[in-house]
Amino acid sequence: TELDFDGVSVVHDDDGAVLPLMEMIYRITTEKGDNYHAIADSLLEAICAYLTRYTKRNIKYRFVSEFKNFLYQNIANSEFDLAAEIGKCGYTADHFRRCFKEYTGLTIREFMNRKRLEYALRLLENSSGSSIKEITDQCGFPRQAEFARFIKLHTGMTPSEIRKHPRADA
Repeated sequence: TELDFDGVSVVHDDDGAVLPLMEMIYRITTEKGDNYHAIADSLLEAICAYLTRYTKRNIKYRFVSEFKNFLYQNIANSEFDLAAEIGKCGYTADHFRRCFKEYTGLTIREFMNRKRLEYALRLLENSSGSSIKEITDQCGFPRQAEFARFIKLHTGMTPSEIRKHPRADA
């Protein structure tokens, strides 16, 4: 499989496909077991095939891919006006939302909530020096109570409980 390195592509591993394969390649090449070259080559081919599909999908929906990057950059912005930003893309809101859903499998709100939740959990579990209020601000919530409700709704735990009992995979 051949990759084109003429342009830079940002790949968001939203479905978690690439990282486990990269970790397997690292483990296999470090341990140097039987046929490790062939296994690593096969895994690398799988990554290349994934990236090729990702790039083709990215070209078809470049505006959605760019908007996803914009959403990542504005995750902490509590005054982010989603409707206004969609309007700036030059597509009707319905068309844009349909394309976003086809591209990501999620609505824009679901996508933002998922990314905010992932970001919040990472901060709660790894930023012991930051207060809950600081993390609330970093995740784009205007009020700490709203942040706490959001976390409780999606995890069944309060932010403080998550701090005390982080997940094993964090």
